[in-house]
Amino acid sequence: MEECPKVCNWFKELGKDKEEIWKKLWSEELDSIKCKVLGKLERERKKEIRKRKTEEKRTSKVKDME
Repeated sequence: MEECPKVCNWFKELGKDKEEIWKKLWSEELDSIKCKVLGKLERERKKEIRKRKTEEKRTSKVKDME
């Protein structure tokens, strides 16, 4: 999570220490910050899936035209 600049800031909301962040993420308690971070991750995952599907369709259309 530290290497990805896009999501790095999202996790900073959960704390400064890696262990603290992991404890909060794996805890059963769903606080509002954890929900926000997980919601953002889910939206980004869905965007990436749509993007890949669109790219696959474009690639297959180009191959069909050849």
